[in-house]
Amino acid sequence: KVMSENYNDDYIIFDREADPEETVNLADGDTVSDPELREVAHLLDEKREAMWELSEEFGPPEWSVTDEHYQEELRSLGYL
Repeated sequence: KVMSENYNDDYIIFDREADPEETVNLADGDTVSDPELREVAHLLDEKREAMWELSEEFGPPEWSVTDEHYQEELRSLGYL
């Protein structure tokens, strides 16, 4: 699981199989020690930058959550 709350935030990376309680962040600040995770973080940086550029050009995204099951799942996770 890879998380980043804001555009400039560092990544928080968990191995959900080995650490289901998400207690060990595999990323230490900007540094990701595992080569595979470093590649994933790099790809995510590229995608995040592309999304930022599109947002500046076209405005922020409009989100629509219409499926009630999906809304309830997001709500249970604290996103809504």
